[in-house]
Amino acid sequence: MLAGLGLQPCIVSPPNLVLTDEERARGQERLRGMATPRVVLHPGGVAARRWRVEHYHSLAHELHRKGVGVVLTGSQAEADMFNQHMNSDEPLPASVLNLMGQLSVRELMAVIAASHAVVSGATGPAHIAAACGVPNVSLFDPRRNNLPTRWQPLGKGLVLRPDVPTCEKCIYEACPYWDCLDRLTVETVAQHVFQVAGDPSPLRVLHV
Repeated sequence: MLAGLGLQPCIVSPPNLVLTDEERARGQERLRGMATPRVVLHPGGVAARRWRVEHYHSLAHELHRKGVGVVLTGSQAEADMFNQHMNSDEPLPASVLNLMGQLSVRELMAVIAASHAVVSGATGPAHIAAACGVPNVSLFDPRRNNLPTRWQPLGKGLVLRPDVPTCEKCIYEACPYWDCLDRLTVETVAQHVFQVAGDPSPLRVLHV
């Protein structure tokens, strides 16, 4: 459209968040001794429909079984939500580092910068990861107002969207695809986490 008007669209470079050497050192210290790759899971988010907390819980177990160092982040409210929905019959492995409700924004930035990948919805930590040069797997619902072209992080990794028609709004049970995010399976997300952590490339959108 811009070219038709005789205008040349500019290339938007990924943002860059600057951490002090002390902040980076503290982030590394928090994760010291963890298995690698280190992957941050951020189950929260407000604006977009969330991947179920139960899925994040299962993903933490799946990644742990495959030798990944798992870190959980989120606000205190998100920690309460996570604990409420967590499967009490299958507690998190002791090696999972749960930092939910414990970090300031700057401390979250430092932890993300010290990790190898981030998994989240269309929310702030995905953009923090991009600005810290850390690849992420972002889980987007198919609403039209949540299109990756508008909200995707400008960095490396993947946006995963369920392969269903783009919708105007979420009307849940009235929609034949109301469980759309459940189509993003734990196994699929885990597979792509290993992919972006091992070989990060410019972000692309994948319908699964």
